[in-house]
Amino acid sequence: MNLLHVVLGSALVLCVLAAALVLVVVVATRRKFVAAASIPTFDEPDLVWGHLPWFTTPDVHKKLAAKAALLGPLFRLRLAVECLVIVSDPAEAARICMRGEDFMEKATAAYNGFNLSHTGPTTTSILTSHTDDQWRLLRKALSPCFSSANMKAALPVIQSITAKIMDQIEAAGPTQAYDVIDLARRVTAEVIGRWGFKTSFGGDDLSMPSKIVSMMDGFLNALHHLWNNPFWAISLLTSKEARVHRANSLVYDSFMDNVTRELQVRPLDELPTDCIAGALLRTTQPSGKPLPFYQLKSNMAIMLGAGFETSASAIGSIVLSLLQHPDELARLEDELDAFGLLQTSKRPEPRAVEWDDLGRMTFLNAVIKETLRWHSPASLGTVRVSSKMTKICGYDVPAGTWIALPGGVIDRSTAVYGEDADKFRPDRWLSRSSDPGSKDGSAWAATGAYDGHGDGASGGAVDKPKAPAAPAQDRLKEPIAFSMGPRDCVGQTLARLELQVFIAELFSRFRVFLAPGMGSPEEIFDRQIYHMTLSFDGEVLLRMEPR
Repeated sequence: MNLLHVVLGSALVLCVLAAALVLVVVVATRRKFVAAASIPTFDEPDLVWGHLPWFTTPDVHKKLAAKAALLGPLFRLRLAVECLVIVSDPAEAARICMRGEDFMEKATAAYNGFNLSHTGPTTTSILTSHTDDQWRLLRKALSPCFSSANMKAALPVIQSITAKIMDQIEAAGPTQAYDVIDLARRVTAEVIGRWGFKTSFGGDDLSMPSKIVSMMDGFLNALHHLWNNPFWAISLLTSKEARVHRANSLVYDSFMDNVTRELQVRPLDELPTDCIAGALLRTTQPSGKPLPFYQLKSNMAIMLGAGFETSASAIGSIVLSLLQHPDELARLEDELDAFGLLQTSKRPEPRAVEWDDLGRMTFLNAVIKETLRWHSPASLGTVRVSSKMTKICGYDVPAGTWIALPGGVIDRSTAVYGEDADKFRPDRWLSRSSDPGSKDGSAWAATGAYDGHGDGASGGAVDKPKAPAAPAQDRLKEPIAFSMGPRDCVGQTLARLELQVFIAELFSRFRVFLAPGMGSPEEIFDRQIYHMTLSFDGEVLLRMEPR
């Protein structure tokens, strides 16, 4: 009887504690939403989850743009117990992201899916952690990998991988159709492998499906549908689909486990400090001790995943944008011809792109910038959290509120880009003060989205003096596809270089057409979905006719 009393008493205590915890969460949540009550919003589609079902649909990037047009540059959502404020004002976004007293930390809980996707102890990475001492050490170690000098050295690797794929396309003949997203993923994965990890993943052989691409696709599906679900544990018990996603996630986790262990036993002289693997293997904890295995693996995985998908998404959008605008494509071909890069009957074997070409090919760079603005790969942008009550767009935003900065909406701001912000117009970049042209190929690759007051490449502190405020149109000198401030994308220079090489190589060697049955570029863009990055519902098949 005494044992029964103990069991019942313990159960009662647990129930009381659980109820108290729920009450604390409910009270705190209610206070936050009461404090944010003046911020515009719209009817919640679900009594329990609020706007969460609305926010997790594949076309959420389009919905956010529509609501911003209706409600203004700031509105709020309720995602279960979290208050999420959407900010699409460019000047406010810059203020939140840049160093200074208004800088906001990443809402690390919003990125927890990445941490959960790995077996072993839950650990953070350079993407998912606070801007703490460990993050600074990681950023400081990785930044030199993406310097201009190192990108110049990476150029032949990117060219070799891209040329091998283009050679296979040419050998197959113009009747063979290829999915441009698959081609781009093969290139980006192999570049990270050969240049970043000094390991070939074998994705550049078109005679067979790419294992690395298939595995990464399964992992990204798992990340999107399972690990980003706050109730993933329940899903695993109730959904067969969720268990399939977990199995796919485990395949990627096992792969990264093996890759990391293999890299750990390789001689360090095979992995220099200016490659991703070499930099991470030499990074320490703030105490001076080496990174624990699981933290090393987590960072290796995020560098591969981030370098794989966003660049591939951008390549697909650039190709489609040019096919949708044949006049702009003709101008790109003229520029390639003027540089001696276009394959013609008089020039059957044009020279390869050289480093100094890249900064001087102003129209190629304008096309890439404009597509990054028009169809931002990471359209939902970054999520920050307010540490104190602050005013944004004239509204009081309480402490602890998640702040989302959707680049896909910000980059179509009429305040920055004029009334034709929804139009594809590369010329806007030829007339802006930050002309991409330069004798140095690194000129564009080294720039950031802000006006030069710091991009975090040093990995330093974030408490430097605040830059003077400037009009929005002066502060954003290029699209914020790679974010801005100290938490911008550390690998953006490599991504830009991949885009330049792939697009120049593709259109210098081939006349490109959509395969029969694909519809028009406009119809394909209408089928865009948000799936960790901006993607396409189904394949984007191209036929490529050698020039």
